[in-house]
Amino acid sequence: ATAGTDMVKKCVAGLVQGTGIQRLALVDAHAYDAFPALATLEVDNPKLLCASVAVGTAKKTGDADSLMDRVVNATYDLCRSNPGAGLIPTFPDFAPLLAKMSETQTRSEDPGYQVTVVNADGLIVKEPFFEQFGEGENEIAEFHAIIEDHNSKYNREGVRLARETTANPVESEGSGPMSCPLVESAEPLTMDKLASMD
Repeated sequence: ATAGTDMVKKCVAGLVQGTGIQRLALVDAHAYDAFPALATLEVDNPKLLCASVAVGTAKKTGDADSLMDRVVNATYDLCRSNPGAGLIPTFPDFAPLLAKMSETQTRSEDPGYQVTVVNADGLIVKEPFFEQFGEGENEIAEFHAIIEDHNSKYNREGVRLARETTANPVESEGSGPMSCPLVESAEPLTMDKLASMD
């Protein structure tokens, strides 16, 4: 089944086949979707111009998805991914800037924050602060308001780190607690070093 921009492109190809037409204007008199306008971005021959007349905003989903938004976003994406196409002659080529930024950008694995931890979800407040200021008899009333304010900006999902627990050593019948050797080394720990430990 043919749909979307493919349908528009096939109709245009059928209209101009064998005519030598190099430019074509499409008028979408009752635009519901963005396919005719988006097809103009995908067809080089003939050059297409599209005028769309929409009743209201022609929203598809109702949330920042108006006909114009879809066309503008698709145009921007096409210009970014293929700046040499010349779709918009003055559109900047970001490739040299991005290449330069990647050369100079250094990212620290551990920024050394004292109160938060960098996570994919944002900046998460370390659990000991909840234990020290947000619970029990030492609870500070303003602490929760401060956390709410922080989370609204930097941790919108409200993620908390897992609470550290002190696990009791596993004991089997007739034996004492299991022990685990503590290894301190200035050199990187490798598989060979681990295998040779007693």
